[in-house]
Amino acid sequence: CDECKKCYHFTCLDPPVKKSPKRRGYSWHCADCDPS
Repeated sequence: CDECKKCYHFTCLDPPVKKSPKRRGYSWHCADCDPS
C-alpha cells in the first residue's frame, strides 16, 4: 500500500493481481486506506 506502507502478496489480494501495477504516476491503496 502506498498510503500505510503495508506489504501484500499479489496472489493474496481479492481479486488476485498477476504482476506489479506500478507505473509512473500510479499508486495502489489497500482496502483499509482506499477511500472508495
